[in-house]
Amino acid sequence: MSKSYRLFQEYLDEHAATLPDKVAIECGNCTITYKTLADHSHKAAAMLQQAGLSSGDRVVYLGRSSIAFFELLYACARLGLCFVSLNWRLTTHEVADQLDDSMPGIIFADRTFVDGINAGRHAGVPLVPLDEGRAYNQWRSGAKGDATYESVDPAAPAIMMYTSGTTGRAKGVAVSQSAILASRKPGTAPGDWNVWSADEVELVPTPLFHIAGCGWALIGLYHGLKIVVLRDFIPADVIKTIEEKRITRAIFVPAMLAFLLKEPALATANLGSLKYLSYGASPMPAPLLKASLAAFPNAGFVQLYGMTETCGYATYLPPEDHAPDYEYRRASVGRAFKGVELSVRDTTGNALPVGEIGEVWIKTPTVMNGYWHNSAASKEVLEGAWYKTGDGGYLDKDGYLYLKDRIKDMIITGGENVFPSEIEAVIAAHPAIAEASVFGVPHEVWGEQVQLAVVLKPGQDVTPDALLAYAEKDLAGYKVPRAVHVMKALPRNASGKVLKRALREEFEAA
Repeated sequence: MSKSYRLFQEYLDEHAATLPDKVAIECGNCTITYKTLADHSHKAAAMLQQAGLSSGDRVVYLGRSSIAFFELLYACARLGLCFVSLNWRLTTHEVADQLDDSMPGIIFADRTFVDGINAGRHAGVPLVPLDEGRAYNQWRSGAKGDATYESVDPAAPAIMMYTSGTTGRAKGVAVSQSAILASRKPGTAPGDWNVWSADEVELVPTPLFHIAGCGWALIGLYHGLKIVVLRDFIPADVIKTIEEKRITRAIFVPAMLAFLLKEPALATANLGSLKYLSYGASPMPAPLLKASLAAFPNAGFVQLYGMTETCGYATYLPPEDHAPDYEYRRASVGRAFKGVELSVRDTTGNALPVGEIGEVWIKTPTVMNGYWHNSAASKEVLEGAWYKTGDGGYLDKDGYLYLKDRIKDMIITGGENVFPSEIEAVIAAHPAIAEASVFGVPHEVWGEQVQLAVVLKPGQDVTPDALLAYAEKDLAGYKVPRAVHVMKALPRNASGKVLKRALREEFEAA
């Protein structure tokens, strides 16, 4: 397929007309064809419009992966609404903060969240439980007439996902339909791996509240594939799904691959249908990549590097660069997609020559509109047409990007972005804590592990277990440190800044 589209509904409606009976999505025991998906999105759009929502309003989805996620996403696209996908792993407190920020006109939530929302400060916002076959389906079928559609601006915010922020509060990353579609259209990179055929079957094992999951699914639907969406990552079920559903493409974060390699069923499974295996979202340890290449010998490996702010992908490392003759290139994240520019800059914003380490800047048509209602944070990372990633790295003479230490202190654990300041703010509120510093150390499964160093107030005492229990009340599980180090003083430089590098070096082997 070589056609490009301006809006999500354009390709959905074309597939509904040309592939009406083809299964578009399979999730759990539910399936939906392209025709029915389009029809359901029209019905959901009518309900949203009749609820009083209009262009620019936010629609929150708080739940596990489901077909309803896509029906609502396409319904929002038809009306020019902004679809806000929240992380269902967050605590009630974290969810409430993000609802405060996004100010939704309606909320769709798994039943596990319903009571908490109704008992909190967002009780007045219309809420539809996401139990497919009952409440949600009844809601979708309640429209009195069809929606009335007006022109939709493809550059307006269409999807919003939250990413942890350096100020301790999550930031809403607002991206447009035009930005997302710019990275999905054909011809963005050479090679058979980037030629998508409608007879393929794509696996979506990553959560849809991440751009790695949502973006990957939208690529498959853009090209008319059948996509198989998993509600939970269970290694044995993933392997069984690849084998039974004849999956041709899949994407994993490195931590997922580490778990798959430990699954006994992998040794005897017939995974010959898997043509391409993509990976990204966190650093890939060289030993894990080598073991993964051996475990999936028939699959072409593709590394993808990017972030929510760039709609997921900015560079690619294709299968040929994973070959033994180019083993040194496996340490890179590849080259820029067509239409994307890379630049490595010093602290004053000047471009650095080949081989010199600085901050990675990206110029791409897939860049976000900005952080929702946070112009100050947007100005920090957007410089004209460039996005400042906060990652440190260098370019080689062939244009391959090699990432080194991050400019910012973000920790990536299991594909989740964790910022130390958010955790430090929680720990600092404990009455026994004088100082706290959070840092990441390498981990063979998760990529990085969150650890905490603290200095106690004079005369105070607290056990590591008690401190972690305190943190668990306000932090999602993946943000809670896995180790606590009580110190007499934190290491600092001459200006008084805590040296997280020194903490990493001291405790990475602990």
